[in-house]
Amino acid sequence: MARWAVETRSLTKRFYNHLAVDQLELKVPEGSIFGLMGPNGAGKTTIIKMLMGIIQPTAGEGFILGQDIGDKTGEVRHRVGYVPDFPNLYPRFQVKEILEFCRRTYRYWDSQRCNQLMKVFQLPLQLRIQALSKGMKTHLALVVALSIRPQLLILDEPTSALDPVVRRLFLQAVVQEAATNGTTVLYSTHQLSDLERIADHLALLNQGQLLFCRSIENLKASIRGLQVVLPEGIPAEIENLPGVIGIEARGKVFTLIIDGNYPEIQMRIEKWGPIYCENIDLSLEDIFIYTMKKEGYSHETPLLE
Repeated sequence: MARWAVETRSLTKRFYNHLAVDQLELKVPEGSIFGLMGPNGAGKTTIIKMLMGIIQPTAGEGFILGQDIGDKTGEVRHRVGYVPDFPNLYPRFQVKEILEFCRRTYRYWDSQRCNQLMKVFQLPLQLRIQALSKGMKTHLALVVALSIRPQLLILDEPTSALDPVVRRLFLQAVVQEAATNGTTVLYSTHQLSDLERIADHLALLNQGQLLFCRSIENLKASIRGLQVVLPEGIPAEIENLPGVIGIEARGKVFTLIIDGNYPEIQMRIEKWGPIYCENIDLSLEDIFIYTMKKEGYSHETPLLE
């Protein structure tokens, strides 16, 4: 039987008249690198804050490492590393003072690992937190999160302020943590290329609701592209076929985005005598965009006129 590092049951959060998270049913397998993706306002950060006990749910239940998220006193709190989008560290502390504070606070603090990570990220021990850039604060938050030897690592938009070189270094540290220690990673980000590089499971959220939750392997096998050139163009009826979630035209070449009904649609295309017909791999960004369009989310209106 599968075990879940994170599990929610009808988890709901309402802010006055705004429903931020709507009866979320989510299961994050132990040992996975699990990506949370969705547009702005989808509810990703709200979910993470509920899991961390920062805000309370309106209804429903949530569990991390088997413990109710409402319990702030248990052993599990020493086993969860957290890197928020804006690390909230004591601004007047020096870096070395933050590390000493954490060493005294966390039961499983690993000083040797902390020293190794500090060398990797080259953080100055004498600087005060208020003098650090946002990227350096993110590095420090990751050092702390990994030095507690976490069973679960929760990351909320951690690479938004990092340059490409440092971002890759950050991702390598996360992957190494998961591969070496079996740590479960829950990773919320807009950087879909990050998820494509490291995640093995994905959940897509929109307006507080879960649209899908799949393994990367299953997702890419299910949502696929088919490039075709037909003698008389694409018949209008194909847009209404079950499984066609998008059509993109470039000259005479049409790309069909297909979710789950691939063999039948391919057979239909073959009957029309295509001049050219080829399967293509879709990027995670393609899958995200076309799935969101299917849900009515689009930014095709020009920004300037």
